[in-house]
Amino acid sequence: MGSQPVSEAIEPGPGSGPLARVALCLDNAAEREALAQWLQDAPNLNLATDVEAPDTDVVLADPRGLGMHRDRLTALRAEQYPRVLPVLLLVPANQPLDALSADLLELSDDLVRVPVSPADLRFRLKSALRTREMSLALSQSIQFEQRLVGVVGHDMRSPLSVLSMVADMLGDADTELPPHLRRLGGRVKRAATTLTHLAEDLLLVAHGRSGAQLKLERVPCELEPVLADAIQLTASSSRVTLSSVGDCAAEVDAQRVQQAVINLLQNALRHGTPDGEVAVHVDGSAPDSVAIAVSNDGSLGDVAPEQLFDSFHQGAKASGGGVGLGLYIVRHLARAHGGTIEARSAEGTVTFTLHLPRQAPQGTGA
Repeated sequence: MGSQPVSEAIEPGPGSGPLARVALCLDNAAEREALAQWLQDAPNLNLATDVEAPDTDVVLADPRGLGMHRDRLTALRAEQYPRVLPVLLLVPANQPLDALSADLLELSDDLVRVPVSPADLRFRLKSALRTREMSLALSQSIQFEQRLVGVVGHDMRSPLSVLSMVADMLGDADTELPPHLRRLGGRVKRAATTLTHLAEDLLLVAHGRSGAQLKLERVPCELEPVLADAIQLTASSSRVTLSSVGDCAAEVDAQRVQQAVINLLQNALRHGTPDGEVAVHVDGSAPDSVAIAVSNDGSLGDVAPEQLFDSFHQGAKASGGGVGLGLYIVRHLARAHGGTIEARSAEGTVTFTLHLPRQAPQGTGA
């Protein structure tokens, strides 16, 4: 496979940290021994014989070895996501790629033709380890974001509950407070309600990023009253109209549907034309699903519809307020119900349509 030892070709970089662990999954004993001999004295590498070795950073495999470990390696990569466990597949130079199964090619991140020079192998390993390091940094960043968002959302709820209670007392018509203080109580109540919605959104973002299934409290209900309440809880509710057609009953988590519609309304009011009307329409004419459409004047512009549902995405015409979580949360709630959310723009109108099944999909456990 070459004459120069890999230990001379793979040097530790400046400030290099712990040893990189390389798992050798080669069915060919001669190749395995030769590769181990090449790598055993490398100053920044540690060898293992299978992918289940703790903290494996990169896998070197031949087709038969990769086939033997395919199921376990697939499971490991799923468990570690978004961390990347790179796989370098060693393939004889005279073996055509179409002789390899699609599963093996899908599992491989790089193909290394053997015999291979130490310099080439060094380059491939360094690239794979760099990918691994970047994915580890990304994973840590995502975990920190999840914890931060979850903690902030959770810790906001208790003081907001107290603030809301005090606002109710100030706004109580039976109190002997001056009218201007009661009006102030109403303003505080609206601000507390807005912040409470934000706290709930932050908790849902943390939940969505964790990949856990959202537990829903599904009950049969009429959707029109749920949407009417959502409209009343939204600022500028006088600009919103509600209409319906067909049977608007469905088995849903009413609170979560209301949360999704509030987010759609806030998005429409924020991005639509100033003082423009926002229309909410419930279509219950389909036998197995109900559609909730929220429309406003405007256009999606050049933004791809799917991009709108990314977390922290804000439209170019955002007029203040909001942090770009609303549509991401709507999609999370739609999927939790077994439904979908879609966006379209036509003839000066933007419409977001939430499709919900009338009954809970089998096997959801919700």
